[in-house]
Amino acid sequence: MGQHARILGLGSALVGLAIAGATSASAASGVATTVKPAGYKIVTATFDLPTGTQSAGFVACPVKNGIREVPLSGGALIDTGSLEADINTSYPTSGGWEVFANNASGADSTFIVYAVCVTKPKGYLQQQSATVANPADTQNGAGYTCPKGDQLMGGGAESSSRSTLVSLNSSWPAGTSFWYVYMNNSSSANATMTLYHVCAKLNVSKTHYQLVTGSTLVNPALTETAIGVACPTGLSTISGGLLSGAGGGLGVTLNSSFPITGGWEGDENNATGNPVNLTAYVLCAS
Repeated sequence: MGQHARILGLGSALVGLAIAGATSASAASGVATTVKPAGYKIVTATFDLPTGTQSAGFVACPVKNGIREVPLSGGALIDTGSLEADINTSYPTSGGWEVFANNASGADSTFIVYAVCVTKPKGYLQQQSATVANPADTQNGAGYTCPKGDQLMGGGAESSSRSTLVSLNSSWPAGTSFWYVYMNNSSSANATMTLYHVCAKLNVSKTHYQLVTGSTLVNPALTETAIGVACPTGLSTISGGLLSGAGGGLGVTLNSSFPITGGWEGDENNATGNPVNLTAYVLCAS
């Protein structure tokens, strides 16, 4: 098992962006007990991850009264502490969440795919971007913004490469309307990536919708570091993600990033000789 410390349970198309410490569309004070969106569930499915392979996993949202619920966000937890296991692709589909996981560790493992599912909210929208170049031996970043007036529910990215040398470095809600991704391509072949976002129209005052930025941790050299961030009391996890700071480059990869009840957790691999910063983000609402 990786360093999944259950922190909360224990207590080249670069898009310019500015990240605030804690962005809030409304104050969550006074929300005493957790209020979940209609149909809210975090669903999971477990898959084999043999060594030397990139493996796919998909989890479907439940069907309620003959209608399938829709995904807001999702992620994956890889069951190994190896620095050579990470996420290649993590993105929404019409009825769930799909992940491609890499395992170059030398030992078989498993991974869990997660999806945050709800009854389809007003203005629900899934979109994918035009493809973005991800050349060989390059880390590339891009962002994808919701239509004006919509609120971000979640997001992700899909790589065109099935190489275990191509992986996400960071994927996170970089504001209340846009998702941002950094993708590593350590292979010798050029690839592309496609960004995804999930957006909806929310009454932010009534839902106490807000983005919470966790404390930044140092991810030491040659270490897999666990991190987490909690929603304010009474709010449910909508989506979240991890951002690795500058300096790591291709040697820093996203091992795990996944929702839990009341927050978001993940693990980042640092296979370099230098420490890098790591920050977790969570979008919350009632």
